[in-house]
Amino acid sequence: MKKTWCVACVLYVALLMTFTAIAQETTPVQTPSEGIPTEILPIVITGGVVGSLHGAKDLNQEIEYFNHDARVVAQALDNLYAINMSLSGRVPDLTMSLGYYGSLLYKPFPSIGAGVEAEFLQIGTQGAVDISTPEVGVQFTLDVTIPTFGVCGVLAFDPSDLFDTGSWIASAQAGFGFYRTNAHSEKRIHLTGIEHFSLRDEVNVSVTESAWGSKASLSVGYQLNPNIILKVVLASRQLVFKNAGINFNDLADTVDLDLSGVCVAASIELRF
Repeated sequence: MKKTWCVACVLYVALLMTFTAIAQETTPVQTPSEGIPTEILPIVITGGVVGSLHGAKDLNQEIEYFNHDARVVAQALDNLYAINMSLSGRVPDLTMSLGYYGSLLYKPFPSIGAGVEAEFLQIGTQGAVDISTPEVGVQFTLDVTIPTFGVCGVLAFDPSDLFDTGSWIASAQAGFGFYRTNAHSEKRIHLTGIEHFSLRDEVNVSVTESAWGSKASLSVGYQLNPNIILKVVLASRQLVFKNAGINFNDLADTVDLDLSGVCVAASIELRF
């Protein structure tokens, strides 16, 4: 019995070695370039420059009032000094801004992606109004800055991954997120030939405000290669900071900083 068991073991080992040799001969040898493929995560990184048009209704009304008030001050100085004061200059409305943005998307499906987008908007206006004669003068300067930073969660739809559009890429994106601003308004008064001036006061105030905002966009891009795309983006942003205390005409009153508007961006997209 023991002899039979030993013979069986020898035959088993011989058969195992035979099948191993056959398997090695029939299996192609993998070179480093033919190794097991590693799955690459479908990651999309986008960054660019964005120009925005803003409504800013409340703030622009205060700017218009500031320009009008300068004429009231000029008339008061005419009456006070009995001379004809000339008035020049004005503060422009807040209508346009320039900013930057970047996004990181993960695409679990060919046409659908989700991720996060961050943007920085440098919004503001500045100007000066001169009320003067060769002997006396008053200069009002106004500087309003509303630097704003936001982070949004975004969803993207890219139908060009479903259809053959050649080198052209089209996509749509929607986002919702949190924005924060450190708004600042400064009104200065410079006097020439006048020692006492009590018609108006200087203002220097800063406030920090936060709000929820949303953004929807459509983009068209040209694919330079499978990994690099140049894009033009048209977007609509909804963003209002309620009751911000930077009213340079009346510090006891507030304004709504309405930064909603239309945006146009030029960007570059990298696909991995």
